[in-house]
Amino acid sequence: MGSLVALDGGASFRVSSVQSFGGYVLHVGALEEGSLATGADLECRVEWERRQLVSKSHTLTHVLNLALHEVLGEGVSQKGSLVDQSKARFDFAHTKAMTPAECQKVEQLVNVAVQAQLPVNIETVPLDKALEINNLRAVFGERYPDPVRVVSIGPTIDQLLAAPTSAEWEAYSIELCGGTHIAASAELGAFALVEESAVAKGVRRVVGVTGALASEAVKTGEALKARQTALTSADVDAAGAEAIEEAKREMNEIKVATDAATMSVYLKAELRSAIGVHEKLLLKRAKQLSAGQTDRAAAAAVEVAEAAAAAGQTWVVLELDGVDSKGLQPLVQKVTKQTGLATIALSVTDGKVACLASVPKESVEALPANTWLSTVLAEVSGRGGGKPAQAQGSGPEVANLSKAVEVAREVASKALGA
Repeated sequence: MGSLVALDGGASFRVSSVQSFGGYVLHVGALEEGSLATGADLECRVEWERRQLVSKSHTLTHVLNLALHEVLGEGVSQKGSLVDQSKARFDFAHTKAMTPAECQKVEQLVNVAVQAQLPVNIETVPLDKALEINNLRAVFGERYPDPVRVVSIGPTIDQLLAAPTSAEWEAYSIELCGGTHIAASAELGAFALVEESAVAKGVRRVVGVTGALASEAVKTGEALKARQTALTSADVDAAGAEAIEEAKREMNEIKVATDAATMSVYLKAELRSAIGVHEKLLLKRAKQLSAGQTDRAAAAAVEVAEAAAAAGQTWVVLELDGVDSKGLQPLVQKVTKQTGLATIALSVTDGKVACLASVPKESVEALPANTWLSTVLAEVSGRGGGKPAQAQGSGPEVANLSKAVEVAREVASKALGA
């Protein structure tokens, strides 16, 4: 990016891209003002601040290429790249997704190169001499000029040419490249690998950021990791219902923030895994609490039903709290088995009224369970279904629970007597 400006100030051409064709350098862009003609004297004005940022991203792809080879092996070959002022994108041949551990290792290797403050050496040399250098990277299928430009991050070009087959060069990034670069790896400042994904069959893509963006990614990751650690280190076995709900809310916030965050790939995977494990522990604890609450509710319900049976009633309406629809089934079955009463149970759970009706065969004709249920649920704007012997449903209007209980008693009393 930049401009071609007429020396007399009469024209300005905004450059968006520069390409080489047939031995010519072609500037692609748009004329912003004035007019241009063959032979006009122009000045090239480069956006140096942007160019410096792009140079960082470009040098990063070289360091990243080497790190990927070291971690994934020689099967890695470059399939494309994109560099701009904020990130470096690198596509490469690889048959499967990188593991979080592999992503972490690549990130570590790049940061080691940054901390090593390696000089970036660039020199144009004869093509045949360049191709003799051990560990030289070149894009497959690319046609290179002779002489060609060699970019070495670490050794000087003279060192490479003096001992081209040395195994020592395998530890350094050495590539054929005509692009712009920074002077040393230290200028990258910091690095974070923030994306790993599939592009096509057998082709993966990684995205990395440097400098302030990398530092921000690290900061974001550390903050979310701290929240996750505080959450997952809590004693789940001692948690009550309220603590579980609060933990679930916090867990969901961390999951959403993690998915949206720009942060290291490996750390994002760690957070998701830890949250997933904790989620299962919370679910297990919630089931334990629910089972205990259901057992206590069942014992109390049996007492109420037995008292009703002892008083000569043939039906009972149970008003419960915190027993979900799954818990109502065994509870009501226990009541009807032990007392033989037509039973309807209503329970407030998860912000709604759950309801289950069960009627013994001798009372089904006078009081079908599905009819009883639908009449009661109408009071809480609910719906349900089932058979004359048993029916189940729910409704959202918790505020009308007392009215639903009253209607349940009225219907039973009218059908079966007091």
